[in-house]
Amino acid sequence: MSQHSGRRRILSLIVCISTLALALTLSTAGTAAAHSALPSPKSQPASATSSSGQSSRASTLAGSSASCKKLLITLNGTNPPTQTCLVAAPTSPSGTVNPQLVQPKTSTATCGDTLNLWLDANQQGDEVCFNGTGFVNLTNVGWCHWRYIPPATWVWDCFDSWNDRVSSWASHSQSGGFYVDINGNGSKMHYNTNSSGNLFGSPIPNDTLSSLCIGSCP
Repeated sequence: MSQHSGRRRILSLIVCISTLALALTLSTAGTAAAHSALPSPKSQPASATSSSGQSSRASTLAGSSASCKKLLITLNGTNPPTQTCLVAAPTSPSGTVNPQLVQPKTSTATCGDTLNLWLDANQQGDEVCFNGTGFVNLTNVGWCHWRYIPPATWVWDCFDSWNDRVSSWASHSQSGGFYVDINGNGSKMHYNTNSSGNLFGSPIPNDTLSSLCIGSCP
């Protein structure tokens, strides 16, 4: 091999090594830029129960329903309804609780001269109250309640509404209408003053009530 040929081989080898090093540098820089352009993962809300016994999710709800066991909804004609908390959210349950038999107890309060709806038949279970005159969709009325999470945790849950949950009612000076769909649509039933009953069968089956009216109703 001549001296000139050997030098050419060495120069070719140096050029190849330099080219590889440059390509590796550009590839590393491109990968870093691509990673920096990706959005950072969003943090997920904690599902653990807070020290007060309430689910941390409840704090994301606006209005008094997020911290209220029993609501009084006042219908204001064509204006939006207003709500008043009659029973505040309960504190953390104490002692040992059998989750299949006992739920944490809360205080009670009488709604007064109102139209009352209950979760269970025969005016039992969770309750929501209405007065005034007007119309409301139950999809807009929050339902806060204890929810059991196995193996032994109760959390305060406010991510439900009263839509399709009512099983019984009682009126005082109120009269009006119940409807199986929102906006006063679907099957309907008129109720009179000082009346009560269970929503079983026709025309309003159990757990199908979606809207109601107090006063002059279609």
